[in-house]
Amino acid sequence: MDNKLTMRKFRDAVVNGQAIELGDQRVNKGVLLSSAGGVLPPAAFREFLNDMVTTSPMLGVWNFVPVTRPQMELHHLTAATRQFKVATPGTEIGTGTVTPVERTLDPTRTVLVLDVSYDWIDDNADERDADTVIRQYLANLAAWDLVDLAGNGDSSTGTFLSINSGFPTLAAADSAVHDYATQNTTFLGAGGVLQSIAALQPEKYLPKSAFFMARSEFETVLAEMGALAHNYGADVLKNGGPITWHGHDIYGVYQWPVDNVIFTPPKNLFVGMWHVIRVSAEDKPAASCVRYVCDMRIDFNHGVGDAVTYGVTS
Repeated sequence: MDNKLTMRKFRDAVVNGQAIELGDQRVNKGVLLSSAGGVLPPAAFREFLNDMVTTSPMLGVWNFVPVTRPQMELHHLTAATRQFKVATPGTEIGTGTVTPVERTLDPTRTVLVLDVSYDWIDDNADERDADTVIRQYLANLAAWDLVDLAGNGDSSTGTFLSINSGFPTLAAADSAVHDYATQNTTFLGAGGVLQSIAALQPEKYLPKSAFFMARSEFETVLAEMGALAHNYGADVLKNGGPITWHGHDIYGVYQWPVDNVIFTPPKNLFVGMWHVIRVSAEDKPAASCVRYVCDMRIDFNHGVGDAVTYGVTS
């Protein structure tokens, strides 16, 4: 049997309830490349996540982790520095205090539903793989929405954004986060936004910290860099980045809210994805389409609040 599942084969399987074997994968009774219950098998699950990171590389910059429990704890230990003491024989040394920092990922179930017309399926039947096309398209949509939620999510709203609280909302609510709220007209130079935010970051987290901001503010930083260092600025404008300031990467994030800048080590920002993703397909003859349903559970959190400086720049 041909190892590729064409659109026509896929539609026949959905409409007729047939089974098509693709190695260890299977289309059976309207389930797209899934095991029982629409669960993506391991190989397809990995490909789905890889497609998401390819679509939005920011997911690869942050700590994109699989969640295997309804509530996953992010364990960290903190302690004061300069704990070493001179050891004196026969004298017990006083102990330092280690403080556990525990935050959690509590994934929320989300569903993406798309109807694909018979016309589109028929027109592409003999040219493209159904499994590749549909999986990649669903992964693309999931990636963009995930990054959008990471920046704009606010569980107090009643819209799409209420699914999860994003990083700025979480930072604003955490008393351990360092807050910067002074308005500046420039990002660079003495007293600029970047310098002022970096000055609040504890020194032990400073070397690995990066800035995350709206694309429009990222473009402002580019323009200011071009004015200060013409050759560097022209090269960055030509090639599109990445850009750094005093060794710190600066990211302009898709749909990130304006006037909200986060400065933290990138791997301190956790994007939790439940370890099971379901992708199913159901034939809808009365509507002349096939309905695809992608079911996944997601959440966001920062690991250590003390490692985050959050700037509201206006």
